[in-house]
Amino acid sequence: MKAVNETKASSSASKHADHDNSESTVVLEEQRDGYEPTEEGIPNSYLRAIEINEYATYMGMDPGADKDLLWIAKEGLKAPVPGPWKPCRTAKGDIYYFNFENGQSSWEHPCDQHYKKLYQQEKEKRKRLADIRLSQRREEEKRAAKQMQATIPSCDPSDRN
Repeated sequence: MKAVNETKASSSASKHADHDNSESTVVLEEQRDGYEPTEEGIPNSYLRAIEINEYATYMGMDPGADKDLLWIAKEGLKAPVPGPWKPCRTAKGDIYYFNFENGQSSWEHPCDQHYKKLYQQEKEKRKRLADIRLSQRREEEKRAAKQMQATIPSCDPSDRN
């Protein structure tokens, strides 16, 4: 969950949001400066890795196979909520996002789709680069094989005049 601070109750958010029927929805303000998850007795770096891996999995990544793309999950976790959206908390403690201009609400952070798309683009780019490298390697192997063949004397009896 992205870092947020509770600031005030808002009946407009709870009236328009489909996430909770009660009037106790709370509008939250984000904390952006130096955001790091914390919990008593657990090192921040360990928590951070868990949070990044969970968000990466949510985005469709395989944290083991996509280690080189985890920067996208980290960036997505730190993405601020764009205006006019605000994070809100239901009476049950669930976080959702509310657009105060058009009344739209969403369980997903408004930027999540951007980071999911970025992941897909980077994954496709990585695949294309791997395909290019494989093709280049095969061409190099063919050239090396031809050069090697050129240095080996012919075993064809018709070549022995």
